[in-house]
Amino acid sequence: MSDRRGPEPRDEASAPEGKGHTFQVLFEQAPDGIMVHDSEGNVLDVNETLTEMLGYTEEELLSLTVFDFETDLEPEQLRRRWGQMEAGAPEKTGLEGRHQRKDGSTYPVEVWVSKVSTDADSADRFIALARDITEQKERERELEEQRDNLEVLNQVVRHDIRNDLQIVSSYAELLEEHVDEDGTTYLSNIKESARNAISLTKSARDLAEVMLQSGTDNRAVALAQTLDEQIEDLRSTQSEAVITVDGTLPRVEVVGNDMLGSVFRNLLQNAIQHNNKQIPKITVSAERVDDTVTVRVADNGPGVPDKHKETVFGKGEKNLDSKGTGLGLYLVESLVDSYGGEVWVEDRTSEGETDTEGAVFVVELPVATA
Repeated sequence: MSDRRGPEPRDEASAPEGKGHTFQVLFEQAPDGIMVHDSEGNVLDVNETLTEMLGYTEEELLSLTVFDFETDLEPEQLRRRWGQMEAGAPEKTGLEGRHQRKDGSTYPVEVWVSKVSTDADSADRFIALARDITEQKERERELEEQRDNLEVLNQVVRHDIRNDLQIVSSYAELLEEHVDEDGTTYLSNIKESARNAISLTKSARDLAEVMLQSGTDNRAVALAQTLDEQIEDLRSTQSEAVITVDGTLPRVEVVGNDMLGSVFRNLLQNAIQHNNKQIPKITVSAERVDDTVTVRVADNGPGVPDKHKETVFGKGEKNLDSKGTGLGLYLVESLVDSYGGEVWVEDRTSEGETDTEGAVFVVELPVATA
């Protein structure tokens, strides 16, 4: 079996003085399996890590070929890949396969191969680094399972729960003419709770959509139209609130997607639900400066304490005696981040307004380029 084993990998005589031993130690103690093989797949050298991974002794491995333990990739596929490689140019991406241990069990691997530069009359040599990716594959499987479960939950939230809440809200409207004065307050609380719960299902649905996205689908979105739609929708469903637009909304397209409206809907709802005034007053304004657009949603509520300004967008974070779950603002930050923008909260006192109570939620979005 020794006639297959080339001297190159362990020939310390040709290495600079003092470096041969260092190279040998690095080879043997590398955390990944390393082997040297020729263009026919004959194993010429291995490190200790690879012997432990495969369960063979060094001598046993030196009597095998790559194809004896590589179970997923065909020999011709590998030979063709090796034949297309240039010396000194390592592969940019690893090749996934499965290695079979001596006991017959298998495990997933990712392998990077480099062709070793040799003399024209010498046989080609290849150095292969094999990494056990069992944990990575298990994590991918768990994530896929979680994704499937999230899709089911999204369906339940989108249809079943929301539909039932809509029914509760509709029956509450029908009951208005059938309750006495004492029952009016209770009925009002039922209607408000139903509206808040419906709003929560929308936020949960949108958050699930964000989490299920496998990649970016950002595009140019008309800012003014998106804001107008959300403002009109809230005006029709939140009659107790006063929502005004300060100035003219810039007619510009920003980076976003179909869920950009969720950003502004949740900020507007947040300004209403977290308001302690009998009549919540919301002011929306927007301004373009160079390549960004800044949208401000100001309210007349209790404001946000300084100690909460950095954490108010955290998942599950509640502001003071909030009736909500904090999902809305977490969704806002998640979406704005995905658009390449920023969101933060300020005090209204910094705006120089006569009515200085309340908070200002600021969203900065990049202008979409053609």
